Amino acid sequence: EVEGLARLPAATGDDWGAYYVGWDLGADGQASSWSKRKTIPGELGESTQGVGLDVVDISGDGRPEMFYGWIDNPSGVNRGYYRVGWNLDENGDSANWWTNHRPIEGAFGVLDAGLGLTVTDLDRSGQPDLVAAWVRDLEGQNEWAYAIGEELDGNAYVGSWVPGYGVPSWLLSRTGGAALASANLNQGDELPELVISWIDDPDGANRAWLQVGKSLAFGGEVDQRPTDLKDDDPDDGKFQIQLYGQWWNVNGKVLW
Repeated sequence: EVEGLARLPAATGDDWGAYYVGWDLGADGQASSWSKRKTIPGELGESTQGVGLDVVDISGDGRPEMFYGWIDNPSGVNRGYYRVGWNLDENGDSANWWTNHRPIEGAFGVLDAGLGLTVTDLDRSGQPDLVAAWVRDLEGQNEWAYAIGEELDGNAYVGSWVPGYGVPSWLLSRTGGAALASANLNQGDELPELVISWIDDPDGANRAWLQVGKSLAFGGEVDQRPTDLKDDDPDDGKFQIQLYGQWWNVNGKVLW
């Protein structure tokens, strides 16, 4: 078994990403050995507020790929991105990383506090989805947000991004990190569950929490329509909608 640990080392100037590989996890969750630090090619930006990764064979060649995502914290609203390293070898290295990154389309805030990333087939359509979840660092109680990149193809490109449902949780006002994983925990069906985890950063000792969310198949009637819309320039092919209490950037035309 190969497990990755996302890490963002301190850097002067632009941030850069790194990961470690732990081999042969035991029943107690301990790895028998750990690799040296491995770096992600390319820069992440001057200020980063969360990183996450997942390892999965997306190309179907028997060798796994690494999806590495992060939240860039420039001036103004944050942005999410992901990059892919192809065909990890037995040492956990990739000789073929994307030179460019791809966007994660979601309702990021001015401040965020951690990112999780997982690849799973949410509706068992036979085509995987890329799910990103993050904590929005708000005044008062923080909140989870997530977005689903549907119909991930063999080249790791997303067909479209859609907003996830609201996540009821007991986040406090300060969060020190967040992560996301997926697994089929309920043997009574074939749908995966999403597992979120986070670190509360209160006064005194920090605490780690996790929460399991049942994933439901998509399809059928629309459960909620946008409650508001902003289109400052009708000719630029971009607008914003408010859905599930969040604002989403949309590329396209307003048809209603």
